[in-house]
Amino acid sequence: MRLSQTGLGTIRVNNLDKNYPAQDILLQTNQLVQYGTGIYAYNNVPLRLRENVESVIKGVLDKYGCIEILLPTLQPAKLWEESGRLSKYIEEGVMLSVKTDKGDFVMAPTAEEAVTDFVRGRISSYKNLPVTLYQIGEKYRNEIRTRGYLLRGKHSQ
Repeated sequence: MRLSQTGLGTIRVNNLDKNYPAQDILLQTNQLVQYGTGIYAYNNVPLRLRENVESVIKGVLDKYGCIEILLPTLQPAKLWEESGRLSKYIEEGVMLSVKTDKGDFVMAPTAEEAVTDFVRGRISSYKNLPVTLYQIGEKYRNEIRTRGYLLRGKHSQ
């Protein structure tokens, strides 16, 4: 696909970062659109690249018998209370919380609590082991200082 086929044209980007020239090119060609510090929308080229990288990673993990799962980003707050990390993450501003009539939920920055709960009810004996689970999913973090554009942003895959 040619850049002219995207219909988005190019823009001038000030404050180019010499450490990350590829991402500056993606910004200039509107393949990345910045909504805020560490928050980006992907156009066709970076989206396809991300999908290709994920495909390679999944192929290797599948080859070794790993099992892909998909855990929710919005998780019950009780999982985090149980681990003892809820108050720390909320106080530090790393985690968003939502109160509903169905209970309290959090936008989890990691899936550790959810995967622990996921396997808790499914592995009942050492005979079920070993099992290796993996997830490639969205991450949301309130980074104080985002670095490396896509490498360490507030939203990443």
